[in-house]
Amino acid sequence: MPGDYSRKLFDAKKHYSAVLEQQGRVQVDADWNEQVDIQQYRISTETVDVIGATGIPKQNNGFFIVPFADGSDFTILPGRIYLDGLLFELEPGTTTYLQQPYYLNPDLSDFNIPTSPPGSPASPVKPPLKDGTYIVYVEGWQRERNFHDDPHIQEVALGEADTTTRLQNVWQVKILKVTDVISPSCATGFSEWDNTIAATTGKMNAQAVKNTSQKTPCVLPPSSGYSGLENQLYRIQIAKGGDRSVATFTWSRDNASVETNIMQVFDSAVTVADIGKDDVLGFANGQWVEIVEIEPTMAGGTLVQIDTIDQDLLKVTFKTAIPQYAGKTGLKLRRWDVSGTGMDNGIAMTNDWITIESGVQVLFSAGTYRTGDYWLIPARTATGNIEWPVDNLQFSIPQSPSGIKRHFGKLGLLVAKGGQVNFIDCRPKFPSLTGICAEDVCFNNTNCNFPQATTVQQALDLLCQRSGGGSCTIVVKPGAGWESALTTLADGMDAQICFQSGLYPLANPVVLKNKGNLKMVGCGPASRIVSANAETAIIFDHCKTVNVRDLYAEGGAVSPNQPALAVHLNGVFSFTGCEAVNVDHLSLKSGASATRNCTCITVTNDAATPCPVRIEDCDLQIGNLQQGILVINASNCWIERNSLKVYSTPASGGLNKQLELGLRKLLSSNLQISKAGSPPAGSNNVTITSGNFSVNFKSDQSLQNEWKRAMETLYPAPAKSEKELQIRVQKLATRFVTESVLQDRFRQFGIFVQAAATQTRSIAAQGITVGGQVGKNLHISGNVITDVLQGIHVGVSHRTAVVQPDSISNLSISNNTIAVTLPTTVGKLDRYGIFAGNGSNILIENNTLTLERLVANDNTDIDGIRVWGNLGFRVIVSQNMATSFDGDQKKSFSFGINVNPLQAKPGTAQWVVMWNVTPGKIASTTVKAGVVYQNNT
Repeated sequence: MPGDYSRKLFDAKKHYSAVLEQQGRVQVDADWNEQVDIQQYRISTETVDVIGATGIPKQNNGFFIVPFADGSDFTILPGRIYLDGLLFELEPGTTTYLQQPYYLNPDLSDFNIPTSPPGSPASPVKPPLKDGTYIVYVEGWQRERNFHDDPHIQEVALGEADTTTRLQNVWQVKILKVTDVISPSCATGFSEWDNTIAATTGKMNAQAVKNTSQKTPCVLPPSSGYSGLENQLYRIQIAKGGDRSVATFTWSRDNASVETNIMQVFDSAVTVADIGKDDVLGFANGQWVEIVEIEPTMAGGTLVQIDTIDQDLLKVTFKTAIPQYAGKTGLKLRRWDVSGTGMDNGIAMTNDWITIESGVQVLFSAGTYRTGDYWLIPARTATGNIEWPVDNLQFSIPQSPSGIKRHFGKLGLLVAKGGQVNFIDCRPKFPSLTGICAEDVCFNNTNCNFPQATTVQQALDLLCQRSGGGSCTIVVKPGAGWESALTTLADGMDAQICFQSGLYPLANPVVLKNKGNLKMVGCGPASRIVSANAETAIIFDHCKTVNVRDLYAEGGAVSPNQPALAVHLNGVFSFTGCEAVNVDHLSLKSGASATRNCTCITVTNDAATPCPVRIEDCDLQIGNLQQGILVINASNCWIERNSLKVYSTPASGGLNKQLELGLRKLLSSNLQISKAGSPPAGSNNVTITSGNFSVNFKSDQSLQNEWKRAMETLYPAPAKSEKELQIRVQKLATRFVTESVLQDRFRQFGIFVQAAATQTRSIAAQGITVGGQVGKNLHISGNVITDVLQGIHVGVSHRTAVVQPDSISNLSISNNTIAVTLPTTVGKLDRYGIFAGNGSNILIENNTLTLERLVANDNTDIDGIRVWGNLGFRVIVSQNMATSFDGDQKKSFSFGINVNPLQAKPGTAQWVVMWNVTPGKIASTTVKAGVVYQNNT
């Protein structure tokens, strides 16, 4: 609240350092206020020079943002922040965006406001943040406080005497929605932010009316500059912001210091604490006043005109109603000295001088103005003039606003998506003098020429990497930005890259392209690489040989933020066009999705340049419907002793959209029109008749009678057409899946749907896949694969008109343990334990396969071992076991072994299926084209 001052004297350009008192002189408020301004200028300037425009002490972690798990709010941690040298503090305690000490009604336009009435069961307590990218920032400024705001300022021993005011540093944490980018960072430029912190461009000039008449010693001409009878401090303040064409202003001759507390609000009146000190510093009929709210704001209040004043009741009645303030407390009434009618929006600006009163004139330049900005104009009777800067020719100089000086600091970025909110910390932090570390000290990089090094710590890290770190060419240190150490690798360079224990986060995948012979080694699961924004962590692109071992890596979203990554199924580790790939003792975790998008390991080569591949002793965690290992065009390949298992993801459980669709098909598949009284067609087992029309379809055996009862109960009216009857069946199937009320009413449907939802769980689309056009010597042995729709798939082929089809030279699949899971809804996806296609020499032996059929998949066909295509001189399938996981043959594979050559058996070929235990649901084994079948169970 503005104070009652005579004038403001401080001018930084004069370089004054102190105000000195002289003996026997008059003391005035302006002198001692200038001393305060000098000290504050010195402290703030010195602080900026030491820590910068914005800074947060490292030790207290102040103003760190912690989003709520549901995205409805975020916590602001206590501490200190310096903005343009001013100190702003948040005391210890729990403070959130929605509950700030100086922001009582925060902006909620970027939150999803609940549509239900507040307090109703359907209405959340707090609204979640809308999807998008937001800058979180703090805006601070100084405001004046008097005894109306803080009664402790007044010395009660002096009665009603008013003494001093206070300057208070206040702040508000705000959010600013900005344009979404693929991978936002603190360095990303946003035009919305630039516009928010941009200074206003509008300026104001002031003058007293020029005196053109002849001066006389004893007469003050009417046309003299300032004609007022008292010294004044005029305050010109912006009432409505914008450019000059829309902005308005108001003014006060007493620095807007005449104010009082509002005690109670009525429809068009208020009661106040007092009517003012006297007729000059009080309130009167016809005056324009502003109703100011308690919340710190620079937006200004509402201008209303006083109609009447009842001094006995301390009641002020306005000419307009003020219902928006009903029930509010902490309001104040501030007097302005504009007069006339229609001043509720302030005085419009023009491109010419505007007379305020008593010869004081102001002129506004073209530009932008903010609500609350103000200028001060001291007017003095002794000189008949105002105090305002002038040039050498005594012409007044336009000035920027005296205040309000706003200070901004960026805290970070909030990225909201699907109800989840992540925070990227952008706070500039500084250490105390006693806590300065090497990373806080800059250095001269002229001689060393370390790339990207800006601190002593970074230079030391690069020096350690250059010195080798033992046998390591590069030693990578954990923490954000670790991948920058790999930029020192030149094309064709050989290197050993060593990872220490710790977390290695990635904003984008690392691409090592055209390098030499690389070896990458870590500390086992203690070295954790996490790529949260893409399915890929590291891509080795056209390197020579690559050896990777003893690392943990994890992929995130299966939709990459780089379009180039969407070409193939990418692995957490991807190898493309390398001369040789060897990986062992890796722990990898892929992303998860409702469609197949990624793998744990992908190795791809052109058919003309196949490479040897060795993948051994790895622990692979596969996301829902994703793939473990994918190898394309390998010359020699060993995939041995790996563990491949599926981890559970919440998105794959329960009645998700994929499961809903599958259950609807199970409830009413193969829907056909039939003649009344005719039996169902084929495998259809339910007939529904309504009126003169009938349809039949296939459903679970337990639901035959329940279907008829439900249709008769819910659709008693005769159908008018065959189409209408079909639509009834389809709608009812959907309702049985989605409406719990119907599931309770028709219990058999409820039992069926709930059993399916309970047994639905995450599965992998494929465990190990080797394909392409070329395969010479392929060995897949000793792997344990769990919860997959396809265990091992090996086959080469491509769609080209060639005489000789593609063929694997030698294929051995042995000693693997594979647990296949057949989900409730499988659709047209391929499914089997082991598949081998197009091979000259195929050996499949000593593998153990089990099958678990989830609800409603008793009749879905699936093979244990399938051999298919163009076969060569030897095919041996021996000593394998394929059965259901609980030993129930009715739930086992449809065919334990299925061998189907697509050509006649060569005269010297040996095609043998023997000594296998494969009790199938339909048959143990089916063979064709002269395959020998012996001693199988």
